[in-house]
Amino acid sequence: MNRESDRPPALSKYLEIDLDPDSTGGAAQVLFNKVDKEAEANRIVINPEHTDRVPPFLTNAMAQWYQSCIGELRDRALTHLMILFRQDTVDNVGTSLLEADIDGIRAREAKAIKSLVDEFRQKHKILAEQLQRSRTDYQKKRDEEGRDAKPIKPVQQALFLTLLAIPELLMNFTSFIKVDWLNPVLAAGACMAVALMIGFASHIHGRNLCQWEKLFSEHVDEAKRAAEKRLFWVATGGLLIALAFVGYGRYWLLADAMREAMLLGGSAFTSYLMFAGTILGNVLVYIVGALIVYLMTDPVPGFAEALRELRRQERAYERAYQRDLDRILRQKRAQAEEEIRKRMNREEKYKTHPNYDRNRQWFEELRAQDDKVAALLSMYRTRLCQTLTKQRPPDGGEPFELDFDLEEIRNGNVGPARLTCTQYCGKEIKLRYGSHTTA
Repeated sequence: MNRESDRPPALSKYLEIDLDPDSTGGAAQVLFNKVDKEAEANRIVINPEHTDRVPPFLTNAMAQWYQSCIGELRDRALTHLMILFRQDTVDNVGTSLLEADIDGIRAREAKAIKSLVDEFRQKHKILAEQLQRSRTDYQKKRDEEGRDAKPIKPVQQALFLTLLAIPELLMNFTSFIKVDWLNPVLAAGACMAVALMIGFASHIHGRNLCQWEKLFSEHVDEAKRAAEKRLFWVATGGLLIALAFVGYGRYWLLADAMREAMLLGGSAFTSYLMFAGTILGNVLVYIVGALIVYLMTDPVPGFAEALRELRRQERAYERAYQRDLDRILRQKRAQAEEEIRKRMNREEKYKTHPNYDRNRQWFEELRAQDDKVAALLSMYRTRLCQTLTKQRPPDGGEPFELDFDLEEIRNGNVGPARLTCTQYCGKEIKLRYGSHTTA
């Protein structure tokens, strides 16, 4: 067991720092005094996960305190311990501090990932900006309406209308083929034209009925209201023309049967009723189609379309991310994990050196002091968030800004990530051993 007098002087000086949170004259008080001033800032920048010389996820005030009160003494102590490890050899190979090596591997991994991400950002800058605009447009409408848009599925709408129209489409063809001046090709074309006009009318009228207040009320722009009225009358005219042509075809189909019924003493009313009944199917297709569109349309014009465009942009960005970045990132992480595994395997050899236990004991003393530093920084963060919550809206807003956040990049967000207090408190503050020392 090592006596305290054997401890390296640099380590002793670091351990002498007063980190008692209740001490009035210690380093903790210096840190906590910064809370109120930093809380006044409109935007509080957080350093990313891997930063030289300071722990991850610190605000500017926390980083300044760390550098002035902790950093220099800690770096000296850690550097001295790392030198002690490196002075020892096992099988003619110098030993090293396990934690420093692992952090060094993680730092190199992070540097490689950042380089890849920066390249990806540059390559897909336009795509990311388009996604951001779509996200902003949809969020603006969402805030105005206080709800999410009703998802629309044009393909599903078209499928429902098509399935609904097939029986009448066949019936229309049967009647149009009876017209003397229509050959089978023209009859088929007439069927398609009638189906398109009825489908178009169902779509326009169903949408107009669902969005009536937003399209035709007095507060709507006059030019927009006039354009919608023109579209309404075009759809109505097309519907009337389609039904008229259907009636014409039905007359040719039923003319002989109607004349025969009247010659046999049937009433004209019955014949006309039979004629009207054959047209009624097309009217029902129009009404049911309009009802389907009504039920599948969002009452706010452009709202569902904005959601659909956002989803399309998200899918395009996700495809680019999977194709150009995700696979390479997984390879880099796998390489880092393999390096760490090999380094941990070497640690078993290093443990056989006579000085290993002594050096590890001193390192554990340093790490215990590091844990106190991290605890103080976490306490400061909690106090800062409590102060911000009192000063800002009930939801706390998003006062924190993180420059490099891989999850935000995965989501296609352009620029720094904005974090709420809850999100920031979820980030782990931990002192590292391989990326910010002078070793």
